Amino acid sequence: MRNQLSEEQLLAFSTFLHENIHWWQHVGSTTGLLLSLIYPAQSHLNHKYLKAILANLGPVKSIRDYNLLNAKPSGEETELDKNINIALNNWHDIEFYRWFVIDPKNIKEKINDPYFECVGHSYNVAIGAVLWLLSSTVDPDLEIFPDPRTWEAKAQKLRDTKVSGFYYCSPICLPPIGAKEIFEGQARFNQLQYLYLSSGRTISWDDFDKAGMFTEVYVEAFQCFLDLTGLGLPAELDDSVVGLFLVVCDISINPAECFIEDLIDFERLIEIHDPGLRFIQLCSAIKDDIGSFRGCITDYSATEYWKVSDLLCSTTGFTSPRTLFQTVASWPSKLPSVEKLLEEDETFCFTLGNLPVRVFLARFIRFQIDKLANPEFFCWPGVWMTTGKDGGITPEKALSLFEEHRALFLDKEDGDVYPRTFINRDETAVQETFDTFYSWVAIYELTRQWLVGKGEFDCDFSWLSSKYSQSEMEEWASSRFKEAFGIATNEFKVIRGQSGSESD
Repeated sequence: MRNQLSEEQLLAFSTFLHENIHWWQHVGSTTGLLLSLIYPAQSHLNHKYLKAILANLGPVKSIRDYNLLNAKPSGEETELDKNINIALNNWHDIEFYRWFVIDPKNIKEKINDPYFECVGHSYNVAIGAVLWLLSSTVDPDLEIFPDPRTWEAKAQKLRDTKVSGFYYCSPICLPPIGAKEIFEGQARFNQLQYLYLSSGRTISWDDFDKAGMFTEVYVEAFQCFLDLTGLGLPAELDDSVVGLFLVVCDISINPAECFIEDLIDFERLIEIHDPGLRFIQLCSAIKDDIGSFRGCITDYSATEYWKVSDLLCSTTGFTSPRTLFQTVASWPSKLPSVEKLLEEDETFCFTLGNLPVRVFLARFIRFQIDKLANPEFFCWPGVWMTTGKDGGITPEKALSLFEEHRALFLDKEDGDVYPRTFINRDETAVQETFDTFYSWVAIYELTRQWLVGKGEFDCDFSWLSSKYSQSEMEEWASSRFKEAFGIATNEFKVIRGQSGSESD
């Protein structure tokens, strides 16, 4: 590949690879899938309560500000008060989960919010909400997903016995990094490996540093990895240390517990599901058995991926990637609804109900199927998108896998968002799916604003397309909201100047 591209083209493609890895993270990892489905979960979980609030209270925005003004003491709540409390608590519990997972270093200002209870509660509610959303889409009888209804009794027991993390005002253990740093580290170091190998191994760490590629967010996870494992900075970018770091990133963002299987020891919910805490445990396992992991990756092969990931997960008690991929790959043969979902993915003609959920879940399943067959490509794409390694995946196979799992939506030169083109899918079907997908996005965003946003509704979706005037985009967004709730955004009475912060 390096013989086919100029230096400028190599740099441009490395950036494209970096950004596409972010897409993989959001639809191909379990952490990413849960985060991607949080907005839909917050909206769908609250829909019936919002309809009840609208029927009883009328169109008032925001519900949070109304509640801060009118909340009644315990025991005096009306049916309206109960619906408001459920809707707001649902929304905030899921939102706190998002912040803990993505950016734990900056969570302190969030946890002072009056709606925050504890970390374990937020994880319980958020993961359960996404599971309900997924099960309602393809698995109503919970044949492949665990039943979150069984978790409440376990959570209550942990509250009653004052287990840290599971009761109000309990101590909070925050990891030094979160999904943000892991995502960026994984994408950056794959990009660096691509550039390094494409250059014939002529680019040094100093060269990348001078090029500004080691700014804080991109190297925090790697530095944390080196500090916690005791491994030194390697001389070469394709050294085993970098390969091992990328395996740790991969396992950290792919908890299978409470997703493909139930969690027997519910007390481990936080430590086994939080990507930052998983990262720390994996690094500790490497440090404690450094002899088994030093120099463990030389070929960047599937054999090495399976060996290292199985050993790490056996040591930490995590469900292995092998089990995750195999289980998800078995779903189409177990459920006709999943098989139908993958047929929709083949044509890109998706059933309209819960369409964003169907799109994301289909892409996730397809990703696991291909990752089971070629785990080395998806763990180390920066290596296999070059000709820098012998054997393993051919350049043609690498390009085919990359093409299949390219991001679905792209920003172009004009700043607008467009659907990507597919070699084997009808362009009209892709455009219709794109249009419906972003109609749902508008509903999710305006629902968030109704619940917790301050001031008037912001219906400016000009970031999506510059082909229409702002008034046309506002009318489009408002009409989507009206289809969902039977009332337009400009019919709401806005409460102004209330205390309390909105969770962004």
